[in-house]
Amino acid sequence: MSATSDTDTPSTEPSSAETEERRDAAGGRGSTYRRRGAPDGPVRIRGRSAGESVGSRSRTRRRDDAGPDHTDGDGGGEGLRRIDGSAGGRTRVGGRAPGRGRADRVGGVAPWVPPRGRLGRRLRMREWSRRGFVPVSPGRQKLRHRILPRTVIGIAFMLMATGIGAAFSGAAFYAYYDDRLAENERTVGRFVEGFDQQFSDAAGALDEMRVEAVSTIRDELEPLGDYVADAGGVIGLPASAGPSVWLLETRDGDGAVVAGSAFAVVGHRGGTAMVTSYDLVRAATVEPGPAVELLKDDRRIEAEVWSWDEERDLALLVVDAEIPALPLAGDRAQVEAIGHRVFALSGFGGQGASAAPGVVIDHSPVGLQHTAPIGTFANGGPLLDGEGRVLGMASIAYGPLGVDPGAVPQAPDVAGLCAEILRCAEVDETVTPEVSGG
Repeated sequence: MSATSDTDTPSTEPSSAETEERRDAAGGRGSTYRRRGAPDGPVRIRGRSAGESVGSRSRTRRRDDAGPDHTDGDGGGEGLRRIDGSAGGRTRVGGRAPGRGRADRVGGVAPWVPPRGRLGRRLRMREWSRRGFVPVSPGRQKLRHRILPRTVIGIAFMLMATGIGAAFSGAAFYAYYDDRLAENERTVGRFVEGFDQQFSDAAGALDEMRVEAVSTIRDELEPLGDYVADAGGVIGLPASAGPSVWLLETRDGDGAVVAGSAFAVVGHRGGTAMVTSYDLVRAATVEPGPAVELLKDDRRIEAEVWSWDEERDLALLVVDAEIPALPLAGDRAQVEAIGHRVFALSGFGGQGASAAPGVVIDHSPVGLQHTAPIGTFANGGPLLDGEGRVLGMASIAYGPLGVDPGAVPQAPDVAGLCAEILRCAEVDETVTPEVSGG
């Protein structure tokens, strides 16, 4: 076992020529520090020479672990000595004086020291600098020193590379912009080329939709139109055609009072010719016969039976008063009246006349078939269309072919009026009547 001098005190401060290496316990990398003012020379690491390998250090520790009597071959049992340049003094094993180490150290092997944190490393490096150590090997470089150049040539090269990159980026962006611009121009061109055709197609489609919509609206309003026509005829016709329709009063063969209507068709000898039902004035067609009178409001005028057509239930009266005549409908208007409204007017009513609506069902050589109700006061009155033109005469007694028409009345048309009691001429759908025989 090696002898130990109790009088030697271990040196805690390295000499001016001493060079230590501190290893970073966390990263396994370290920087070599040299005391300021120390001469240049081989760097010694505490515990082993600069040329000593880790393996030799391990072997030395194993020899130390063998016991105090184990020698290193030439030095006896001295173990590891200080290599800090001191010539004598106390022998140190594992860098510490015998008896001063921890109880768990055997053979001078130091225990494992856990790595320090980043803050601890910085504090230790600051302490070394304060004590006069300077780094002789570079530590970890800063990030900006790794990325950014620090020479004129490097900076110039970096600027040139940045310019080339910006140029390529600008060229790429311009190519993309030019391609998008060309695509937009092509799209606009296609739209402009087909705009006229699209506009024409859209206009045609709108016209078709308009026509279809109007047709649909008319179809939907047709039932309402019938009611409107009825209202217009019932209200309007008595006011417009009422002055031409008078109430007729006479007596039959038994002396009973009979009543009906008569309407003016043409002027005659300063007076007016009027049409009525033959059945009303049948008794007046023989001598002596009862008087025939026409009434309107508070007026009463006497009429003369001029001619008649018993087969068609028609009679022509002549009065001295001037009464406005009603227009006669032509052949075309009578044909077009089928399916449309017809109004039977009488000379009795609050407006001086009244109208009963109906529909023309048919038109044949024997006359009109319609649905307008014919009452006592409407018998002998006119059948008018919505425009106030005469389509025929309302009759209760008219029965074509000698047959009773039943619930659907028949009426002699304008052609029947012009067959016997009138002479008519039609020019441009306008019928001009004259009194026959006179």
